[in-house]
Amino acid sequence: ALNDSLRTNPDYVLHWCDEEISKGIKDPDVYLLKGMYYAFNKLDKPNYELAIKYNEKALRYITKKSRLSKASVYYIRGLIYLEGWDYKNALSSFSKSIRYDSNFIDSYKKRIELYFKNEQYDLAEKDIIKIVALEPCYENLSLQAKCNLELGNLDKSREVIELIKSERPDIADAYLL
Repeated sequence: ALNDSLRTNPDYVLHWCDEEISKGIKDPDVYLLKGMYYAFNKLDKPNYELAIKYNEKALRYITKKSRLSKASVYYIRGLIYLEGWDYKNALSSFSKSIRYDSNFIDSYKKRIELYFKNEQYDLAEKDIIKIVALEPCYENLSLQAKCNLELGNLDKSREVIELIKSERPDIADAYLL
């Protein structure tokens, strides 16, 4: 019910979070949700400062029994910074997420996105190698081929494209890279 309300009535979510916090509940999910409201609510102007404040509280209240992980909270923090165009802090947050969980693929993907934006292809390549090892899917292999092209490694890029074509001949994109 709460997830449906987040989409249809974000003010209800804010009210619910405020009620939970007023009861003295120190549930990191509540603080994370409230922070997300301030960052991603499209009905009001985003307040990234408040979003980060509640994200920090979510981190503070995480325990071994929590459903949330620190990696997840840092990932959300990175998304908040991205939403506010703060790429330096976004990159730092995704890196912290990866430090807490070295298999957090979504954090690697966002960090790769930032590395590409900054033309730091050598750093992107290291992350791409990691995500391909974790999940050798078409999307990740395509990133690897693209990165190799940017780095001028045409032979490596061709090898990856051939792998994609052999695994997924139905995907026309592999022929266009």
